[in-house]
Amino acid sequence: IDTLINPTKVPRRLACFREVASAPRRGFPKLGSGPFRNRRRTTYYMVREARLTFVEGGAAIRIQKCWRGYITRKRLQDDIALTAHETASQLQSRFRRYIV
Repeated sequence: IDTLINPTKVPRRLACFREVASAPRRGFPKLGSGPFRNRRRTTYYMVREARLTFVEGGAAIRIQKCWRGYITRKRLQDDIALTAHETASQLQSRFRRYIV
Protein backbone atom coordinates (compact mmCIF):
# COMPACT_ATOMS: atom_id res chain seq x y z
CA ILE A 1 0.00 0.00 0.00
CA ASP A 2 2.91 2.36 0.70
CA THR A 3 4.14 1.92 -2.88
CA LEU A 4 0.79 3.05 -4.25
CA ILE A 5 0.89 6.25 -2.22
CA ASN A 6 4.62 6.90 -2.53
CA PRO A 7 6.13 5.34 -5.68
CA THR A 8 9.71 6.10 -4.54
CA LYS A 9 9.37 3.40 -1.88
CA VAL A 10 9.80 0.23 -3.86
CA PRO A 11 10.41 -3.08 -2.12
CA ARG A 12 13.83 -4.60 -2.74
CA ARG A 13 12.43 -7.56 -4.62
CA LEU A 14 10.85 -5.15 -7.17
CA ALA A 15 13.83 -2.81 -7.45
CA CYS A 16 15.49 -5.01 -10.07
CA PHE A 17 12.37 -4.83 -12.25
CA ARG A 18 12.47 -1.05 -12.21
CA GLU A 19 16.11 -1.10 -13.35
CA VAL A 20 15.33 -3.51 -16.17
CA ALA A 21 12.36 -1.44 -17.29
CA SER A 22 14.41 1.75 -17.35
CA ALA A 23 17.32 0.16 -19.24
CA PRO A 24 17.48 0.97 -22.98
CA ARG A 25 16.07 -1.75 -25.20
CA ARG A 26 18.22 -3.67 -27.60
CA GLY A 27 17.25 -4.00 -31.22
CA PHE A 28 16.42 -0.79 -32.98
CA PRO A 29 19.07 1.89 -32.32
CA LYS A 30 18.09 5.06 -30.52
CA LEU A 31 17.59 7.86 -33.03
CA GLY A 32 17.10 11.60 -33.03
CA SER A 33 13.82 13.29 -33.89
CA GLY A 34 12.31 14.77 -37.04
CA PRO A 35 12.33 13.63 -40.67
CA PHE A 36 15.91 12.42 -40.37
CA ARG A 37 14.71 9.78 -37.91
CA ASN A 38 12.23 8.40 -40.45
CA ARG A 39 14.94 8.33 -43.13
CA ARG A 40 17.25 6.40 -40.82
CA ARG A 41 14.53 3.94 -39.92
CA THR A 42 13.67 3.39 -43.58
CA THR A 43 17.33 2.85 -44.41
CA TYR A 44 17.75 0.49 -41.47
CA TYR A 45 14.81 -1.66 -42.56
CA MET A 46 15.97 -1.69 -46.19
CA VAL A 47 19.45 -2.85 -45.21
CA ARG A 48 18.00 -5.41 -42.80
CA GLU A 49 15.71 -6.83 -45.48
CA ALA A 50 18.55 -6.98 -48.00
CA ARG A 51 20.76 -8.74 -45.48
CA LEU A 52 18.08 -11.34 -44.69
CA THR A 53 17.49 -11.93 -48.40
CA PHE A 54 21.23 -12.34 -48.95
CA VAL A 55 21.52 -14.84 -46.09
CA GLU A 56 18.58 -16.89 -47.39
CA GLY A 57 19.92 -16.73 -50.94
CA GLY A 58 23.38 -17.67 -49.72
CA ALA A 59 21.96 -20.74 -47.99
CA ALA A 60 20.18 -21.82 -51.18
CA ILE A 61 23.34 -21.30 -53.23
CA ARG A 62 25.36 -23.33 -50.72
CA ILE A 63 22.86 -26.21 -50.91
CA GLN A 64 22.92 -26.14 -54.72
CA LYS A 65 26.72 -26.04 -54.72
CA CYS A 66 26.94 -29.09 -52.45
CA TRP A 67 24.37 -30.99 -54.53
CA ARG A 68 26.13 -30.27 -57.83
CA GLY A 69 29.47 -31.33 -56.36
CA TYR A 70 27.96 -34.56 -55.04
CA ILE A 71 26.31 -35.41 -58.38
CA THR A 72 29.50 -34.64 -60.33
CA ARG A 73 31.63 -36.83 -58.04
CA LYS A 74 29.10 -39.67 -58.22
CA ARG A 75 28.91 -39.57 -62.03
CA LEU A 76 32.69 -39.46 -62.27
CA GLN A 77 33.01 -42.49 -59.96
CA ASP A 78 30.38 -44.35 -61.99
CA ASP A 79 32.26 -43.60 -65.24
CA ILE A 80 35.54 -44.76 -63.69
CA ALA A 81 33.90 -47.96 -62.42
CA LEU A 82 32.35 -48.67 -65.84
CA THR A 83 35.67 -48.10 -67.61
CA ALA A 84 37.48 -50.34 -65.11
CA HIS A 85 34.85 -53.06 -65.56
CA GLU A 86 35.07 -52.94 -69.38
CA THR A 87 38.87 -52.98 -69.29
CA ALA A 88 38.93 -55.93 -66.88
CA SER A 89 36.42 -57.85 -69.05
CA GLN A 90 38.51 -57.32 -72.19
CA LEU A 91 41.70 -58.33 -70.38
CA GLN A 92 40.06 -61.49 -69.02
CA SER A 93 38.67 -62.51 -72.42
CA ARG A 94 42.07 -62.03 -74.09
CA PHE A 95 43.80 -63.98 -71.36
CA ARG A 96 41.29 -66.84 -71.75
CA ARG A 97 41.87 -66.89 -75.53
CA TYR A 98 45.60 -67.01 -74.98
CA ILE A 99 45.34 -69.95 -72.55
CA VAL A 100 43.06 -72.02 -74.82
